[in-house]
Amino acid sequence: MTKILKVLLILSFAALISCSEEKANSTTKDIVELNENGAGDKVGTITVTETADGISIEVSATGLNAQAGQVGFHLHEKNSPEPTEDANGNMVIGGGLGGHWDPDNTGTHAGPEGNGHRGDLDALTINADGSISQTVVSSKIKYSDVAGRSFVIHANPDNYTDNPVNGGSGARLYVAIF
Repeated sequence: MTKILKVLLILSFAALISCSEEKANSTTKDIVELNENGAGDKVGTITVTETADGISIEVSATGLNAQAGQVGFHLHEKNSPEPTEDANGNMVIGGGLGGHWDPDNTGTHAGPEGNGHRGDLDALTINADGSISQTVVSSKIKYSDVAGRSFVIHANPDNYTDNPVNGGSGARLYVAIF
């Protein structure tokens, strides 16, 4: 009888430990191509996972129609992929996504380690075969900050300055809406 009680006590203790471990919040959304109609074809996924110091953003995509190399990557303030018009009446693909997320109203683009937009993230690298498989970490963004926003993959490299505007990352090519 004592052996049975010991086994039950050990099993109970193990169950208590496994139940007390916190599970990290994690959400996966599709990456879609942006076009004049809003959201187009799916090209991959972005998984955002809560970490002790912010978030981890896992980007996995194939078949990207973009030049190989580094491209800008940002958290944008809105989540509508619809096009808008600029002040001159020109169509802005993905204009409904708004600007880079800047809750501190810094009004500056200073890169992931700078004191600018909190939506500024490390650049992504598009491989020669049109794929991305990369994880980006941000200590400036909390998991709860992501809801109602979007992650945007831009057309050009990002120099993390305000000249040209938003570091020159250019057109919005792909989006994952959270």
